[in-house]
Amino acid sequence: MRSDLPHVTCPECGAENNSFANNCWICRHPLHQGEEVVEGELLAPPPMPATRRPWVPNLALALLIIATCLVALGVASDSAGALITFAIFVLPIAVACGVVIYQGSQSENKAFRTISEIFSTLIVTVGAMILLGIAGIIALFAFCLMLFAGLAGR
Repeated sequence: MRSDLPHVTCPECGAENNSFANNCWICRHPLHQGEEVVEGELLAPPPMPATRRPWVPNLALALLIIATCLVALGVASDSAGALITFAIFVLPIAVACGVVIYQGSQSENKAFRTISEIFSTLIVTVGAMILLGIAGIIALFAFCLMLFAGLAGR
């Protein structure tokens, strides 16, 4: 039994009970006979302040810029003419996403800020999954190289 709570002794069996208990925990005898029970009102806890993660939009914006630059380099190395198509179709979408992320993270409008945070979190999550996938492929490639090097050395 907790020592920091006030105690009441059961008139029937003498057991120690917490003062807020209605019945004895051993014999179930009523502890408060003839006493007036005051009904209390439950109060809702104060609202928790919204936790903002200011680094998520910045990370999402950085991932978006890096990914767009890497894709542009890949497209340019394959075909210089395809870079024009990339600049016409993909680049405006990437810029619009970046503007939504940046403007939304700075906005006082709760709905727009929420959409921006969801979009930022989605970009960060997808970016992290892609990076993990690339790391897995590199690890698999290194494992295969070690395996083949071990077989060739025999």
